[in-house]
Amino acid sequence: FDREPLKKNRLVDDLLSKGMPDRDLKKDEKKPPSSRRFSDISKDQAKTTFVELCTIYDEERAIDMVKYQPLCLAFDKTYFAKSFGAWEKTYGTEETKDMVRRNPGLLSVKPDEAEKGNDQTMVFSYVIAITRPIGPLLLFTTLFLLLSPAIEALTGIPIQTTFL
Repeated sequence: FDREPLKKNRLVDDLLSKGMPDRDLKKDEKKPPSSRRFSDISKDQAKTTFVELCTIYDEERAIDMVKYQPLCLAFDKTYFAKSFGAWEKTYGTEETKDMVRRNPGLLSVKPDEAEKGNDQTMVFSYVIAITRPIGPLLLFTTLFLLLSPAIEALTGIPIQTTFL
């Protein structure tokens, strides 16, 4: 809360703006530069979003969701109840609450997209929950496995044949 405004970095701004129009294609008006981040919310916004989470998912689950993904307090809270209703029709009340607890990123899903949810939504909530604690290790392991051919070529050390 109350973070300082975004600092201008000309190099980064130039790189990020390459290929992006400087005009709104529909209105042909110049877009004003945004100094607001997605996560720039007030304490009141965070409180009302948390209250909405508690109302729909209960306080214990809401606390877990915010612990797992604090950015969920910046999500559009008008999606919460409608998306919950769509998933509830498919999975049931308690299963839906537990699914979103495991994957709080689902709180950002628009209601019309939530209606398209299938068994994969539930399965991936388990995948997210299982891999969350080992996230950093999993990331480095994946990078190592992807880069091992390049490491072998550069160093001459046979990594793959040693382990296989």
